[in-house]
Amino acid sequence: MPKFIEMPHLPERKVKLLIAGERYRKILSDPLRNLGISVLWMPDNRAVDSRVSGHVDLSLVHLGGNKLLASKNILGNELFVNILTSREVELIVSTEEQGCKYPADSRLNVCILGNYLIENEKYADKLMASQRPDLKIINVKQGYTKCSICVVDSKSIITSDKAIAEKAGEAGLNVLLIQAGHVWLPGYDTGFIGGAAFKTAANGLAFTGRIEGHPDKEKILEFLNDRNVEPIFLTDEPIFDIGSAIPLCEG
Repeated sequence: MPKFIEMPHLPERKVKLLIAGERYRKILSDPLRNLGISVLWMPDNRAVDSRVSGHVDLSLVHLGGNKLLASKNILGNELFVNILTSREVELIVSTEEQGCKYPADSRLNVCILGNYLIENEKYADKLMASQRPDLKIINVKQGYTKCSICVVDSKSIITSDKAIAEKAGEAGLNVLLIQAGHVWLPGYDTGFIGGAAFKTAANGLAFTGRIEGHPDKEKILEFLNDRNVEPIFLTDEPIFDIGSAIPLCEG
């Protein structure tokens, strides 16, 4: 049986398999292969806005181990489902209807780290809390919590959302609040730091591109260094939002 990652997004060893949006295969396939990481490429979710239909954080939530909470809108792709089930992934179908506009597109956009579930309780899929009753909920106004949060370790995050930063800090998490913007997302004024990064190991954090153009570059690098987390820059492009990626198996 594959060695699944027990706590979402926080592998203890090097990630061997992750899930990312199919539309980013061309630009990320080689960099990830060079890191020894295999990728399951998720098809577009046609129920949400076409500009972000390839964003994993709108369609899947890793509940830990081999469990994924999944939008029914991507489970119609038989090939993708067969690939997941052949790897012994347990798919739990979301009961929520998704749509192109907020908050209907944000039902699965939650952030799980350590013992915490950061979500907007009003909009998030109710299956989340029932599937992981062990997690302490940090309720925030922001519906796109996974987009907005870059997970550094089980107790540390980076975000440009002041309200998330305040609530997470009150809960005892280490928080770096950075300036909003400076993340590329075609069709929008800006993307989000959480959508432009994902864990590759306990001590590794991959960014889709370079952060030289970000005004808080030095603060970000210092925050990572203080926690013994190495930044990995997958491309030479300025960082861009792909809806993050889901580390699934380690080895």
